[in-house]
Amino acid sequence: MLRRTTLALCLALAPACTVQPNREDWPEQFSDAFCDWERRCMASSYFDNWDDHESCLDETSDDVDDILDALPGCDFDERRAEDCLNRLNDNCRESGDLQEIASICLDVLDC
Repeated sequence: MLRRTTLALCLALAPACTVQPNREDWPEQFSDAFCDWERRCMASSYFDNWDDHESCLDETSDDVDDILDALPGCDFDERRAEDCLNRLNDNCRESGDLQEIASICLDVLDC
């Protein structure tokens, strides 16, 4: 019963129950948001680039993981990561183009 109540509360207060961006989970957090954004906002590119949604998630997550591994001395900025995820979760008109999003999302690492 407690589990159902907690789930219902999280669904009602979704922003308060979201997981904050962190370096360890960033590859999955970013790939979830990016692949959903690309499918919504750049459908032709999405369907040209990926066989299915799982391939987008896997390849994007692997790429981000490789970047994080290559830059171990860089600090992960949670605030900037949250800005990146928020931008990807905006509607397509408000989110901007890929170049704008890349500029924001690349700032999550402070080297």
